Amino acid sequence: MKESTIQQQICEYLSLLGIFYFSIPNEHYNISHAQRTQLRKMGLLPGMPDIGILENNNIYFIEIKTDSGRLTAQQTVIHEILKKRGYIVEVCRSVEDVAIFLKRWGIV
Repeated sequence: MKESTIQQQICEYLSLLGIFYFSIPNEHYNISHAQRTQLRKMGLLPGMPDIGILENNNIYFIEIKTDSGRLTAQQTVIHEILKKRGYIVEVCRSVEDVAIFLKRWGIV
């Protein structure tokens, strides 16, 4: 299954639970270098996790990967920066993973 399909399933699940979340669209495969440069000037930060959840006066980040997917070097760097600043970042490969973390975080 593709990451985009997993992300859609996770977003549907979060919506059903009434959880406030947002997507961080860092995947821009078919754009020019000029467009990518413009997006970076506007705040695009490669390596940011795919989804942010705002709950309990905190931001929880979810990185979505397939069963065999691995973090890129840039994702690893960004995740470590976020964690050092006190944010929670988890890699999820399914809706079931998200359900586990939501319970752990005290959101559901």
